[in-house]
Amino acid sequence: MKYTGIGIPVDTLTLSVLAYADDIALIADSPENLQKLLNITNSWCKKWRFIINPTKSNVVHYRNAPKAQTNFVFKLGDDGSIIEKVTCYKYLGIYLDQYLTFGKATTVLGNASGRALGGMINKYKSMGEMGYGTYTKLFESLVCPVMDYSAAIWGSKSYDSLDNVFNRAQRFFTGVHRLCPIDGYTGDMGWVNNRVRWKIEALRLWNRLLKTDSNRLVYKVFQWDMACHRRDNKANFVSNVKQILCQINLKRSYNDMQTIDIDYARKCLMKGVETDWQKSACGKSKLDLYNNIKTAFGVEKYLLLNLDKYEKSLLISVAIWYFAFAYRNWQIL
Repeated sequence: MKYTGIGIPVDTLTLSVLAYADDIALIADSPENLQKLLNITNSWCKKWRFIINPTKSNVVHYRNAPKAQTNFVFKLGDDGSIIEKVTCYKYLGIYLDQYLTFGKATTVLGNASGRALGGMINKYKSMGEMGYGTYTKLFESLVCPVMDYSAAIWGSKSYDSLDNVFNRAQRFFTGVHRLCPIDGYTGDMGWVNNRVRWKIEALRLWNRLLKTDSNRLVYKVFQWDMACHRRDNKANFVSNVKQILCQINLKRSYNDMQTIDIDYARKCLMKGVETDWQKSACGKSKLDLYNNIKTAFGVEKYLLLNLDKYEKSLLISVAIWYFAFAYRNWQIL
């Protein structure tokens, strides 16, 4: 196919096909060119006695939101089997929708990580109780890998479906009601939140790409992504990394194409989390008195004690709800 000249220009290459195991993805810049690639693929499969299942093959028209989907009818095979056009397709475990918003992908990951959390909670209940360290380790080992799948690519913003799972895990351990102020129990748990983990994943991918051999396709795509951002200021993976590095005062590492110390980056990002948490908690009137006893973001000592879930719930509820209730009554008086 590379001799056809059909595809998308990436650095010095023209990318027309991605193959992984038994999956083949054809890429073209127009419906007509994609049909030509389908014809070539069908001829090759016929020659080597492979069979393509049209019902398991789909076409996605990736485009900006205002643009309408193409009306082109894609066909495969001598019998003219029609390949259905869809708005979303799962490739290598991640759903890619027609506008590349990753909405479907994060919703699916949210459901999957929610099931993983449910399994973890069942383990917690079967054991009776477990400490903060064990619970945290289980969450990082069983839930986070599901929640963070491919986060280096799509994790440039927050997603409610995944944030809900993260908050649910903290509420269960602390035993608080779902209406409890989020800043209260997240401040007491002191966990690394979703956004920080996803930013760390992006920086890890940045480091791997910089160390990748320059002849590999993935490196050429990386260089193409870099050129697109620098030329057109496009919002992409490179722009996300640049924003992260500027946030932790490492813009020079972006300009000089240097690898990042992940531990240092995590420390800087967590400082930002603490600052944001303080601003958010201080902005809520019902947490005014709570803020007098809780000034630093991080795990509270009572969570490290050998307390059952109801005792932890009582302590945090007293700290948040009682002070908030007393403050409101004092205002009324």
